[in-house]
Amino acid sequence: MGKKQAQFRFEDTLYEDINTIAKEEGITVTEVVRNALRLYLVLYKRTKGRKERLLVENTDGSQRAELVLPWL
Repeated sequence: MGKKQAQFRFEDTLYEDINTIAKEEGITVTEVVRNALRLYLVLYKRTKGRKERLLVENTDGSQRAELVLPWL
């Protein structure tokens, strides 16, 4: 599997947030973007075309929220 190169343009605030995550997690900005895209694809593939609710909750079940996705 080969690697393709891509160039992205981010708003300043988004880029700062990505940099903050990278520093806090000890990973590169590229890894943050890759992980975000992988998560997006998982959510997209599992929910595309379905009229279901997607819930996110703490592991202890103390808080629960519905994740709103643009294609739902």
